[in-house]
Amino acid sequence: MKRKITIGYVLSRLMLVFLAVVGVFPFIMTLYLSVRNNIEIATEFWSLPRVLHWDNYAAAFQGICMPVARSIMICIVTITLLLMLSSFTAYIFARMEFKGKEFIFTLYMIVMMIPGTLTMAPLFFMVNRLGLLDSWWAIILPHVAFWQILGINILRNNYAGIPNSLFESAKLEGANDIFCFLQIALPLTVPALLTVGIQAFLAFYNEYIWSSLVLSGSKKLFSMFVVELGSGNSSDMGITSAAYVLGTIPLLILMSFGMKYYLQGALSGSVKE
Repeated sequence: MKRKITIGYVLSRLMLVFLAVVGVFPFIMTLYLSVRNNIEIATEFWSLPRVLHWDNYAAAFQGICMPVARSIMICIVTITLLLMLSSFTAYIFARMEFKGKEFIFTLYMIVMMIPGTLTMAPLFFMVNRLGLLDSWWAIILPHVAFWQILGINILRNNYAGIPNSLFESAKLEGANDIFCFLQIALPLTVPALLTVGIQAFLAFYNEYIWSSLVLSGSKKLFSMFVVELGSGNSSDMGITSAAYVLGTIPLLILMSFGMKYYLQGALSGSVKE
């Protein structure tokens, strides 16, 4: 049966094409600028490059290698702690009963609604009083504290969607709550864990404001390096664009391997039978 072509159908497809072009255009322009020098960018911005300046990538790689490595290391440590805390806490909220559970969970949700910019100043003073400024813990601990709220919300819905019969059967065989958590709940919610991890990685890797407040110039992360590289009148837009492209490669690799599980985890737990 052929689909009837209507005005609404055509407009919807045109809108999807427009949104796709708008989304991809900035990255295409970054690739385009990454193989040009400042003179060509300033005088012949829209013309095709006569010479491809691949040396921009060599220059950018020398400076961006360590900031990218630091950012990836920070992301791995932070996400590991985040998933450990949020998964265990979410399991308690989803599968256990205790007084004040709903009230405590409501407090978690209220904290999630507070904009991060409002808590940045008191958080900075707290980190300073703890003596954590200019250390990796000044990045790791606040990110874990704030992002575990979102992780708890997502994982709680997934844990609550697991049939009770699985846990009841295990407990009849003598299993305790720790066994049920490690052997039943965690394996069944791997896509949700990956969803939280990917979302957190994207946020941590690209975060700039908080990192620039608590870290010195000798400990530049990826976002700090490219912002400093592109600031000032003497900045080389070709090298800066090449640095952006190189810094995006870890994100492209992550999404290419994790998109399937990311979507699966984002949708799971949203509909209950």
